[in-house]
Amino acid sequence: MAGFSPSTYAALVGLLKDTLSGIGAIQGEPGRSPEFRQTTTHIQWRYVGDTAWLNLVPLNALLGPQGESPQFRMNGNWLQYRFTTQPPTAWTDIHNFPSIGASNDFANAIKKEVSGNPIRLDDVQPNTTLTTMVVNGLTTQIGTGVKSPDNPFELVGANASILHVTGRNLISLGNISKYRYENGTLNTQNDKIIGKDFEWYIRFDDTKAIPGQTYIFSCANVITTAPNLGSVRFNDYETSDYTTSVTLNSQFKAILQVPSQYKNPVLMYYRGGVGGIPYDFELYKPQLEIGNASNPYKTFIGESYPINLTEPLYSLPNGVRDTFAVVTGVLMRSIGVKVFDGTEYISQNTPNNYHIFYYSLPNIKFLNSVLTSGNSSHFNNTTNLTVAGNMTLGYFSRSVFFVFAQETNPGEVKGWFKSQYDDGNPVTIVYELESPQVINLTPLIIPAYAPTTIAQIDQSDMSLIYNRDLEIIINKLMYAITQLGGTVDV
Repeated sequence: MAGFSPSTYAALVGLLKDTLSGIGAIQGEPGRSPEFRQTTTHIQWRYVGDTAWLNLVPLNALLGPQGESPQFRMNGNWLQYRFTTQPPTAWTDIHNFPSIGASNDFANAIKKEVSGNPIRLDDVQPNTTLTTMVVNGLTTQIGTGVKSPDNPFELVGANASILHVTGRNLISLGNISKYRYENGTLNTQNDKIIGKDFEWYIRFDDTKAIPGQTYIFSCANVITTAPNLGSVRFNDYETSDYTTSVTLNSQFKAILQVPSQYKNPVLMYYRGGVGGIPYDFELYKPQLEIGNASNPYKTFIGESYPINLTEPLYSLPNGVRDTFAVVTGVLMRSIGVKVFDGTEYISQNTPNNYHIFYYSLPNIKFLNSVLTSGNSSHFNNTTNLTVAGNMTLGYFSRSVFFVFAQETNPGEVKGWFKSQYDDGNPVTIVYELESPQVINLTPLIIPAYAPTTIAQIDQSDMSLIYNRDLEIIINKLMYAITQLGGTVDV
């Protein structure tokens, strides 16, 4: 990229911030990636997962009435274009971007924050580590019908236990074994698996896969004495459950999904003998990737990192979450959890209001006549204290107020709390803390893999910051501009 000044680099990088990969790109929403296409009339964009395409730039405007070539520049915050036959001052605005600023902003522009699970990065700077890796809390309410004291829901936090950070290929040929039968031999040679007189399954013992995701298995070639190319499936180590096998097609590929309830999914390749007859086979360059599209083979590279937390991570409806920053080792608990067992000191609201009771929560975030965000297993969080089954968190004081239908004194309420606890359905509330609890655990250095890094976690989601390869970013922009027949004004 010789000949480009630092300010031009900054402009081009700013244009592609937030994974924006097309000319006239839109400033992305956090955690969402845009995609682009060209129709016969427009350059269009949409967020991945959305249905409707939105017009971004009309092609007739870009090409001009006589087909003149467009020229593009960054002018302050604006991406602009003009035609080479127009006057030098005839620039037209396309889109406004946040300020790129001076050298410090330029340096930050080659870092990027991404959220989700899994996360795929395709422009990673070589020989770098992840700047930030944060595991986020998530509260899931499990139940059916309408939640009430008689129909409680279970509040489940995220028990994230393993983080995988790898290159594009998610299986290692250094960690394979036989499954079910020991007949025959199984060996690896370079990027090839060789089986002789083999029965049943190859087990990829260190599969980097997570529940609920779709994957594609592919090979460069399969040579076998068997009548078909074999099949793949996922087994769950913890439950011994397994998915339906998918036979490799003529391109040596198969798409399969890990069920969401699996705890420890492991990929299996079936090359057993039909009717007890063993077969020979050679499996060339086996690869497992996220999604349903295969790419050229890459040797496995990566690590798994245990997430050793003693308690789950929770989230609240207002977006507040517990977080664990893996790189720094900082655990931030912003959410309190109270499980009632009937031993609590319960107060009655007033003698004339027999069915409203409250319990003090000293560290609850008190907003003074504003409802504090939270959830309960048995009660609905609202300011309306006229309906049984409702509760109010932090509205009047640093307390939770409950509305009961029948109980008329604190002793009856405590007895009901104890009965729920003894029955295995304890009344549980999660709420925002006034002062989050900070716990310092062991920090980790997590390498990133160029150019593609895959990050996956077994529960909830995560956010990370990484160093981007500037050359890849600019090449994307230059390609987009040249596809439109344009040039860059330096």
